[in-house]
Amino acid sequence: MPVLKYITSDQGTDQESRLRSSAISESLQIFLTSGQQNGDKILNAQKILNGTRQPQTTQILRLLRDNSLESKKLAIYMIGKFRLTEMISEVCDCLSVQGLALHAANVLRGLGKDADEALSRYYLISSGNTVINKTILQLMSVNCRKENQSFLFSRLWSNSRQIREVTSELLLDCGYKAPEEDKDRLHQLISDINRDTGLESIFKGLP
Repeated sequence: MPVLKYITSDQGTDQESRLRSSAISESLQIFLTSGQQNGDKILNAQKILNGTRQPQTTQILRLLRDNSLESKKLAIYMIGKFRLTEMISEVCDCLSVQGLALHAANVLRGLGKDADEALSRYYLISSGNTVINKTILQLMSVNCRKENQSFLFSRLWSNSRQIREVTSELLLDCGYKAPEEDKDRLHQLISDINRDTGLESIFKGLP
């Protein structure tokens, strides 16, 4: 920067070089200012996260809209720390963002049953994305609530073999007991996939 300023002000330098130096100097100044502002923003977000005062929704939304993954990560951890249940859907949206998916899953897991409703909605929105769907099912199976078991049970009829396999394993881990009225459906499902030995061995574990 000092060299560029010197060239710009040196009357002994040709005009074209002085103009180019001036333009480069201005661009560098903008770049450095922008970097400083971004650093200040992340530093302020870290202070909020480490503090005890609940942040405003607008503050978190600004961080989520920022291009920086670090800003977004701090935002979703704020939602988890302060249990801002009205913003859980924003955390669910981060399940599809590379570099944030694991952080979002950790926050949702920590929110427990408070996240179940948003997770079930996001499952339907992201239907067809097997990776996200499997993550959601695993998160919903953590507390094995009756409502979650019913949601998992209905996934046994998914068109995706991977989803059926994951669902059946999660239900077994939850100690799921099918209601009497659903046992006929379950036995019919086992019969329908009788030729698929991999799935059959899993489903046989269900009562």
